[in-house]
Amino acid sequence: MRTVLLALLLVSAAFYALPDIDLAIARSARVDGAWLFESWPGMVTFNSAFNRATHGFSALLALTTLLLAVQAWRHPQRPRQTLRQCSYLLVVIALGPGLLVNAVLKDHWGRPRPAQLAEFGGSAAYVPVWQTSDACRRNCSFVSGHVAFASLPVAGAWMARTPRNRRRWLFAGIASGLLMGLCRIGLGRHFFSDTLIAIVLVTLVAALVARLLAASGSPADSGSGTMQDATQRP
Repeated sequence: MRTVLLALLLVSAAFYALPDIDLAIARSARVDGAWLFESWPGMVTFNSAFNRATHGFSALLALTTLLLAVQAWRHPQRPRQTLRQCSYLLVVIALGPGLLVNAVLKDHWGRPRPAQLAEFGGSAAYVPVWQTSDACRRNCSFVSGHVAFASLPVAGAWMARTPRNRRRWLFAGIASGLLMGLCRIGLGRHFFSDTLIAIVLVTLVAALVARLLAASGSPADSGSGTMQDATQRP
């Protein structure tokens, strides 16, 4: 978890000290005065559909976890590995993309989106990372909710059995988050810093939840790898 905290510190410091990185990437996402992906109907539709899919997936996961909990209560002798994995992922979603990203940061930090900046046809000034502002009231730019959800595969690193699989899950989550970030940047919805910090925050939440579950004596069944040795995970 120290590595993730260090990554968060370094990424945040880099974008705070060098805001031109964000602005340069945002400028490169514009062609002839318009955002690169705005003229792609499929991309706009995909982004809207993905947002709805996140709610559907979360609801389905919650229902599955509930059914597994009832089954575990009725048949206490059966293995509970799947229940623990679903419960872990559900808590990560609730605390990461749900509470931290959407409820706290996006609705209270007030960072305007790229499309809202005066340079790109709006009226707001650029606001650095982690700096609060009143330029946006809610559902603002910092950080990306789409990217936060897309990077959820990183949680698999704390459920994998081998170091190789842990790295695969981390890579999959980071790659998925970056690809979603590219979509959001190309629509003028987010800065590159919103993308990277969202990925790191979800990874941090996944690590913290795994550590808390392990400390509470709730590891998965022996040999499954779920949340075991949490302090030694990525």
